Amino acid sequence: MTFGDEMNMTLSAGPLPQPTIGALRVVAGRRVEDTAPCAAALEPSLQAARGREEERLFVLLDLTGPVAPHLYRELREVITQTYWSSTGSITAALRRAAAAANRRLFQSNLHHLPPDRNHGGLVCAVLHDQDLFIARAGSTHACLSHTEHLEHFSDDKSLTPLGTGQVTNVRLHHAFAVPGDVLLLSSSALLQEAGDEGLRRALTFDRVADVLDGLEQVGGEASFSAMVVRWPMPGEVEDSQIVQPTVAPQQEAVLGPSVPLIPSIKDRVSNLLSRFHRPAPPPVESRPEQEEAAAAQAVDWDVVEATVETYEEDLLFQPVPSPPVPPPSPVSEWDEPETEVVEYTPYRPEVRLSESELVEPEPGPGLGERLGDGVSAMGRGFAAAAGAVGSGARTLARHILPGSEQEVHRSARAVGAPAPRSIPEENRPAMMALAIGIPILLAIAVVAAYLTFGTTSRLQNLVSQAEQEVVLAQTVGSSSDASRGHWEAALVHADQALALKSDDQVAAALKAQAETALDLLDSIIRLQPVLLKDVGSGPVARRLAVHGTRVFVLDPAGGWVSELTTEQGETGMADPQDIPILFKTNDFIGEGRVGRLVDLVWMDGVGGRQNSGLVILEEDGGLVTYDPSWGSMSRSFLGVPPEQPTVIDTYEGRLYVLDAALNQIRRYKPYGDTYPDRPENYFVTPPAALAGARDMAIDGRIYVLYNDGTIAKFLGGDPEPFNVQNVPGGLGRPVALAVDPHGSSGVVYLADQGEAGMGRVVALGSDGAFWAQFRADEVFTALETLAVNEASRRLYVISAGKLYAASLPLP
Repeated sequence: MTFGDEMNMTLSAGPLPQPTIGALRVVAGRRVEDTAPCAAALEPSLQAARGREEERLFVLLDLTGPVAPHLYRELREVITQTYWSSTGSITAALRRAAAAANRRLFQSNLHHLPPDRNHGGLVCAVLHDQDLFIARAGSTHACLSHTEHLEHFSDDKSLTPLGTGQVTNVRLHHAFAVPGDVLLLSSSALLQEAGDEGLRRALTFDRVADVLDGLEQVGGEASFSAMVVRWPMPGEVEDSQIVQPTVAPQQEAVLGPSVPLIPSIKDRVSNLLSRFHRPAPPPVESRPEQEEAAAAQAVDWDVVEATVETYEEDLLFQPVPSPPVPPPSPVSEWDEPETEVVEYTPYRPEVRLSESELVEPEPGPGLGERLGDGVSAMGRGFAAAAGAVGSGARTLARHILPGSEQEVHRSARAVGAPAPRSIPEENRPAMMALAIGIPILLAIAVVAAYLTFGTTSRLQNLVSQAEQEVVLAQTVGSSSDASRGHWEAALVHADQALALKSDDQVAAALKAQAETALDLLDSIIRLQPVLLKDVGSGPVARRLAVHGTRVFVLDPAGGWVSELTTEQGETGMADPQDIPILFKTNDFIGEGRVGRLVDLVWMDGVGGRQNSGLVILEEDGGLVTYDPSWGSMSRSFLGVPPEQPTVIDTYEGRLYVLDAALNQIRRYKPYGDTYPDRPENYFVTPPAALAGARDMAIDGRIYVLYNDGTIAKFLGGDPEPFNVQNVPGGLGRPVALAVDPHGSSGVVYLADQGEAGMGRVVALGSDGAFWAQFRADEVFTALETLAVNEASRRLYVISAGKLYAASLPLP
């Protein structure tokens, strides 16, 4: 029989037997006997939510730093109350319990300095029949030892420690437990120190005490906490679990080395008092003095419960030495001698009764006397019933038949009895208002109750569906394309849940988890742009040029050029009227007026050019040169003006002008700081449809963006391969591109407006292969243009009339 067959047979056998539970706490390689703060086994309380009556909760807390014992107790209470009061699925309740514990620890840390703060991990397990659900938060580990193999519940990614933020990541796992299995909840430090083989060897022992000793040895010098839960095989009885008492509701077993669960206080006292109970005598007529004596002898359970509860925390378990047993055969792999295991028995309060309370009751009557008393009682009952029927018949006849009763009433009124009051007049409007208003109020109350409970039910259903999709995505592999559909479905359900209740923390955590997974699949990098200036909206896309901390903006429709710095942007948003304008169309510069502005570019003093500066091209071939170091401006003309200039760029001091009318890129060489000579044609054989070009960028190679979204690449006038590949979702509406001629990454940055305002900046390799995409929520909604400065790692964009700067991650 295989292990799978054995497990299937066990699954059909019903719930698991009561487990044996043990806990271990080791600090720097030494066992600490006080494990009560970190481990607990819990059964549902009397106020548990519907559907949680058959569940069992195991909790292990592992905190670092100077931890006060009361903090462990508070966290356990928060976890317990949150879980048992939560409705919905088990995974949803586990998430809520972990989130509540994280919030409590985070709030506690806010009141302490960093050296005094506590962080750590939480691992919980819930058993329902044979289904085992596990939730991990922080640096924790869980595994389940089967007969033939060890199943780990962990991944390579470290989780955020508990208490470091308002939201924590929770990993959920599921398994089936069968008799003979051993569940281990522990710190990650134990796995790191012992390894898989060490844990496998320690968990193969049949006694929980031996398992704890084995974990202590394989743990070495590490500091860790561990909790062991073992379900015995059929017919197997462990030394520390000869009798397994029934666990009362809302009973928490704070664990020692290896203990069974304990009964409730009232059950223990009831068992003790039952020793002195005698059979109750037959019912006899009670006398006042007997009732007073019985009341004096009655046990006030509230007083007994309150008295015993005061000792519950400190005296929950009283250690007693284990009975002598013959030495076992040497089957253990450990070389050290077996240490004595201290067993724990439940604390039983001692209740002493005085001799007066143990008086023997007098013997009751015999069988003949009891039958006689019964016949007499039946006769008295029949007589009383006949009398009641006769009295009722006489009263009915007196009211129906005319006679002396009416005469008595008339004589009483004649003597001077007050006349009956007249019936007040009806207030018809008030009565109609009440008749109409009461049903309306009832209808409103019914609708409000329906909406409230309906909303709660829909919210729980959506959260449960999102959690199921997350588990399915993690099952197939979080980083594989097969998980994409599950992550997208989880995101949809989480968004719908937040639409019903915007502050639901479980739905918010699920949404963040799904978004992070989808971002990883789509190579999305989230940016946090900073607003530099509001340059106002316009019908034509603005143009950008960057040099150091200076940013230059050209508005072709408005006919102005502005100079901004990143330092100015730190003061916040400004009105369009506050834009510092360098010059406008029709302004006098030199001996003439400035014409219609087309594009601008920053020119370096290389390749024959004497000075660096900003160059702005006019439609008729005029050039405005601005030197920000001196604040001076001059105006010149190209040797041969272009017929229809669209966009300009520069490389090695030369000026490149894309002329749509000539279907050519014309290259001008500098002479000083002007371009008076005849230009060269870049293409020997021009490509088709340069009139449809939208933007151009040069880094030694020329990249041309067309209106249909295609990109062409040229070197020395000849085309080179550039195939846009593997862009998630494909390109939507590219509007601008940029490269850094001084950079070494070779990345081509593409501003893509996307669909429905989902804009992004796509980063492509020099061959067109997709590298990454940059997104900024509620910022890249209407991209116009962009510029990059890889030396300072800054990305500049204009979106919806606002200029932003963001840190640029480079490959």
